[in-house]
Amino acid sequence: MTCEKCGYVFQPFETACPRCKYLSEHKCELCGRPGIVGVCCQCHKELCAACLPQKDGLCRSCAPEQFSPAGQSPPQMLRPVTYSTGFFDSIARACTFIGQSLGMAFRDKDMLLPSLFALLINGVIAGGLYLWLQHTGQWEDFIRRDELNPNYGRTVWLTALTLLCYIVIYFFMGMTVNLVNSRLHGRDAKLGVAFRDAVKNAPALIYLSLATLLVMIFTGLLRRQRTLTTSVAAGVIERTWMVATYLIVPIIILEDVPFTRSLDRAKALHWRHFVPIAVGEVAISLVNGIINSLVFFGMLLPGMYFYYTQSPWLTLWIVAGGALFSLALAFTEFVRTAYYTCLYLWAAEREKVGEQARVPAPLAASLAR
Repeated sequence: MTCEKCGYVFQPFETACPRCKYLSEHKCELCGRPGIVGVCCQCHKELCAACLPQKDGLCRSCAPEQFSPAGQSPPQMLRPVTYSTGFFDSIARACTFIGQSLGMAFRDKDMLLPSLFALLINGVIAGGLYLWLQHTGQWEDFIRRDELNPNYGRTVWLTALTLLCYIVIYFFMGMTVNLVNSRLHGRDAKLGVAFRDAVKNAPALIYLSLATLLVMIFTGLLRRQRTLTTSVAAGVIERTWMVATYLIVPIIILEDVPFTRSLDRAKALHWRHFVPIAVGEVAISLVNGIINSLVFFGMLLPGMYFYYTQSPWLTLWIVAGGALFSLALAFTEFVRTAYYTCLYLWAAEREKVGEQARVPAPLAASLAR
């Protein structure tokens, strides 16, 4: 005999369903009211319907940004807002978005880990290269450029290492996209799920890395001509491609499409939403640059003081400064990835429903300024 409500299989000695009785009488671990409807997939607390509006999602404590005060529609995807494209308004929106991203990262520390992993792995690659060149006595030859007798062997393996660094960057960026998308849709942001999603789309990410390497080689050749026109052209190409990659990665991860199709999709989205993308990119880059500069010089100046005074605190300060600056770089990279993930989600929904498309909460909060 089974319970018609929950499917519990009765034991021979049972006359009432103990599971239904437990759920109806047990108290919610957040508010203390009786009546349990489910378990939060992040904090794993048994909660009532008021504290867990989405039965298979996150509770109000873990994701307060998802629920309105009345507990109705989840505002992680809000209705359209009007906004201006003025420069100073864009700076204010960038600051608001960074604040929203900071709140998202504090609520779920896993959000920052992929960006931090990418930074650490590429740091290990660069540090390992430097130590190996110093050990073999090739560092001077490495930094010396000989236009008449180029070292093609060195160029080949240095190009291969650069490609590896790009693969690392885009792989962990893909993980960040998955985590942000999960959080915005009320699901638990899990590193394991994000890792598997990035692995599934690894071929497209590798092709993207190869394309980025080719773009960097081409712009490097332009800069070697050492004219103002070619230098400006190289800078424009690099900036345009960088913006394109931040749109391409969410398309690859969230639509599970190959590189060529994601390139076409990014091109279409870019031209349809050129103004918000361009203005937002300038604002995000400027504010991120200010954050990184403040952290860098904030650690550099005391470090110089410790160095000239031969303070015993110098080594500890260098370690702490390196860790803090790495964390700042990881956070600003997370902010940029989160911004373009929100922008993609908004643009993708606008394709379906037009101007009535909902806006992801962090982006909506910044656009509302």
